[in-house]
Order: sequence, then C-alpha cells, then structure tokens
Amino acid sequence: MAQMMQTLAGAGIDPLTWMKDLRVVGQETIDGAVTYHLAGTPDLSTMMVDVMALMQDEEALKVLDPSGTVDGLMGGQAALLRSDEELQLLQEQMMAVFQEISADLWVMTDTMMPARLAAQARLAPPAGEETLGPEAVNIAGGLSLRDHNQVVTVEAPADAQPWTELERMLEEDPAAILGPLSGL
Repeated sequence: MAQMMQTLAGAGIDPLTWMKDLRVVGQETIDGAVTYHLAGTPDLSTMMVDVMALMQDEEALKVLDPSGTVDGLMGGQAALLRSDEELQLLQEQMMAVFQEISADLWVMTDTMMPARLAAQARLAPPAGEETLGPEAVNIAGGLSLRDHNQVVTVEAPADAQPWTELERMLEEDPAAILGPLSGL
C-alpha cells in the first residue's frame, strides 16, 4: 500500500481529490474491526485524468501492473492513450451518462487500511437522446477486503480459455454469452 501511494504521489496524483464532499459518516465495526465510514461523490473527471496519466507513466505501470497482464489485455499502453480532445469528449460523455453516483469507504481506525467499498450510480442516456432500450439502469457494487499484506496464491483453472476466445464467442453469438442484454 505504501509503495502504491508513493507511486501515485510520484505521478502527481492524490486519490483524495477523486471524491467531492467527502465526509465521515461515523464509526462502524466490520468483521470485528473498528472502521471509519466515509461517504462522498466520486469526481469522474478527475479520476479519468489521473488514470490516463498513470497509463503514460512507465514507473507507475511497473508498480500497478508488474506482470504486464492488464496492459497486455488492453493491447499495450499505447492503445489506451488518448489525445486531450478525446479525453475531454470522454469526460463529457461520462458526466452525461453517470448520474446520482455515490461511494462509501470503510477504513480501519488502527491501520487506515480499507475494509469495504460500496458504490452505486444511475446510468441514463444524455438528456434529449432517444433510446430504444431502458431509460436508465441503476448499478451497485461492493468489495470487502481483509487479511491485508498476506501472501495470496492464485492458480488458474485447468480449463482456462484465452481472452481471444471470449472475443470470438461475442462476435459469433453474443446472445450465448449476454442473453437478453445482447440486444441493448
């Protein structure tokens, strides 16, 4: 965690700027650990600028993606690099689509390590745009973290398929993978 924070600082990035109106909701106990419950509104524009900066920072990529797996899946960092104009358009589109976005974070009072993250948003087409599908979609997700700084061993499943196989299946028969979502 310290190395990641150092890397972000070295790239001129402060994750605290990713939240507007960040506030302490109170203290709560999660899995036996006393935590501070924080809540706020994610600043998607600032987050996008920072992520794009990280994708252009070779030192940051070495820390955040040491195996090169994510970079490889995305076609190499050059595939993600955008011009200033493209980034501005993407920011505007994201701000128009993501509505009623909020996030909650619980951090342990003794170590300041994250214990839980929850986020929710309403996604809707920009005002004035017609849609043949749903008028809006509400999404929510959560992540619980524990056993920080412990060694983790991950073994690939015996029948693992390459990413290209999923891409092929989506091209040939999207309904087989996405079901009723394939028509959206």
